[in-house]
Amino acid sequence: MRTLLFILLAVFLSTSSFAAKEVDLNHRSTIQSTQQDSSKKKISLLKRLANAFKFRANSHAREKIRVIRIIDTLIKDSVLLSGKAFTKDQLSLKDSVESRLASFYEILRKIQSDYEKNKPVIIPECHECPSENKTPDPQKEAADQEKLNNDKYIDGLIKAILGTEKNQPPSTPDTKPERLALIRKLAQQSHIFKDTLNKKFERERMVKLKQAAEVWGFHPYNSGEIDLNYRVFSTIVIDAFVLNGSNGRSMNDLDLKNFEVSRRAKVMGSRLIMGITSDNVNTNTFLQSSFAQTQFTSKIISILAQNNMEGLNIKFSGVNNKLSVHLLNFISALSRECKKNNRNFILSLTIPAFDIARGYNLAALAPFTDRFLIDFREKLPGGPGPLAPLKQQSDYSIETCVSRYLNAYNLLPSKLIILLPYYGIKWDFDKKGKGKNPISLSYNKIRARYQFAPISYDEQTASAIIEVSDTTGKVNEKIWFDNEYTLGKKFDFALSEGLAGVAIWDLTADIGYGELADELAYKFLVPDTITTRVTDLNLQNQKFGWEYIIRNLKTYYFVLGHPCDTAHNYVDRTLLSYINIILIVICAGLAIFCFSRLRTRGDEWPAKKTMFIITGLMTFTLITFGFAWIFLDPNIPWFGLDKECIDMPFLVLYLIILTGIGLGILLMWLLLFPIVRQEDTP
Repeated sequence: MRTLLFILLAVFLSTSSFAAKEVDLNHRSTIQSTQQDSSKKKISLLKRLANAFKFRANSHAREKIRVIRIIDTLIKDSVLLSGKAFTKDQLSLKDSVESRLASFYEILRKIQSDYEKNKPVIIPECHECPSENKTPDPQKEAADQEKLNNDKYIDGLIKAILGTEKNQPPSTPDTKPERLALIRKLAQQSHIFKDTLNKKFERERMVKLKQAAEVWGFHPYNSGEIDLNYRVFSTIVIDAFVLNGSNGRSMNDLDLKNFEVSRRAKVMGSRLIMGITSDNVNTNTFLQSSFAQTQFTSKIISILAQNNMEGLNIKFSGVNNKLSVHLLNFISALSRECKKNNRNFILSLTIPAFDIARGYNLAALAPFTDRFLIDFREKLPGGPGPLAPLKQQSDYSIETCVSRYLNAYNLLPSKLIILLPYYGIKWDFDKKGKGKNPISLSYNKIRARYQFAPISYDEQTASAIIEVSDTTGKVNEKIWFDNEYTLGKKFDFALSEGLAGVAIWDLTADIGYGELADELAYKFLVPDTITTRVTDLNLQNQKFGWEYIIRNLKTYYFVLGHPCDTAHNYVDRTLLSYINIILIVICAGLAIFCFSRLRTRGDEWPAKKTMFIITGLMTFTLITFGFAWIFLDPNIPWFGLDKECIDMPFLVLYLIILTGIGLGILLMWLLLFPIVRQEDTP
């Protein structure tokens, strides 16, 4: 009996000792692996601080270690107090039990490892879903709340330690007013800020506006008013050329030199193109007259060159199936002729929303046409309704027309632009409720006349509606138009479908009211961050040594040959400044030395010619290096590395200047010097 009890005690002691050792080994291996991971990942001070504030987890871990150590100590003390050693059979039994337990622990660790790898994803609880009969767990809620408070406290502490970093890029605002305020600021001037990468590199970034898609604006030639807010228009179309079909000339007297719109469009960075319009009769005559087409082509190329215009937009009314081939021949010949000298020339066609007459074979026209503008300015056939409905059970909605052109002619969406009017349409209604007398009204006239009228919305067509009633309450006027809300939906459609963009007719229709321009900027101007320069701080602070000299000489050689290349957008001219200073000292020393020798020895100085040659060569070297120093200065406009960079290598520019100086000296020698000598002759 005593032997049996001793064996059981030995098994218990060996098991407990192994478990304690296993826990201790696991704890030590955990500490070692944590230290290794910390050395590899270089955990920051903030991470350690965050771990230090996990009070509950740290407390549980320390309590677990303390209990294991107490049990291990008690077991070891009981063995020592017995005063007896293990027998051979007991040792054999102990080893067998330990090996079995080791295999069990290995299986458990493998199961735990597999569970961690395939840990199920916990789907967050849906608070807006229909409620189910769930019994709340007070303990779980209290634990979650404590964890949430602890995380908030740690996050707040980290933010307090970090503080507000300077020169941070402006964050993307969440609300429309904040976004528009940022766009207005960036429209005036780009924002430049600097930050560091791993404390080794200094990065300079610039925040400026970029366009999410193209925005075209039409401006009538007979109006001098224009409002180009935000620099949002990528292209301005001046509708000035009214085609005479018989001779290919314009019916208007074109005088665009003093046209204010042209000047402002160039200042705002917009592309300027000429708009060509023609009615049914002139279109029919023109497309069947090769003489008129030849006259038009030569005349329009001259007009575009004189006014620095970069393209044409053509709107021919009355194109039918019989004129389809004539239109294709004219557009193909015009495109080839205009793009012969200007590859960036833009040729666009304004096409009807629904080409019932089948006059436009877009598949054949696409290779010669850069953009097709789908025109939604015309009144739709049928009864009263909006000019440009987004969705509708008809053949004239924006969604239907775009889909029809894309699928029927297999066009890319980037070829299409939807032309939207800043105009509404007013219908009168008689006593029977029948619509009559449709009249177009510009947006600013609608706002001025009906500023206090309530506005309703048709969500399907994305149109704003104003109803005017008589004294009996019966509707006698109805206006369909677009405001910032409905236009926003149509802009979203153009962006989501990947179209080239939108066009607006016309730029004078909203003068006096800024909400449409705000919506246009909000949808199509996007703050964009680009890296303009990355500087190695170690190299930047290094101003001496052969490595510094060789590196900068290689940079000078590359930049002087490729001034517009962005690979070296920052050039350290310190070394070049040192070289110029040394050359100035040498040239000044040589000049003083030669002057003193000439003064003392005169023509008897034997090294006179040699020293003059050396002084001349050093002076020429100084001029060359000084000119290179100026060339690498980005603040000198129209020269070298300025913002409006001209990609002309330094050597070519230097040779041009030297050639000019040489020709000037030669002309002076041949023309001016003989006159001077003749006057000096007695």
